[in-house]
Amino acid sequence: MILEEWQTEVKGDTAAQYKVLKELMHDARVDSVVCATDVG
Repeated sequence: MILEEWQTEVKGDTAAQYKVLKELMHDARVDSVVCATDVG
């Protein structure tokens, strides 16, 4: 099953970090984003 839209919710304790990332991802100078996190 592939969803057309993903419903997401930002936790209160991570809202500031989310805001920074969102601004960077929408910045015209940014052309790619790499998620280099631990799967665990």
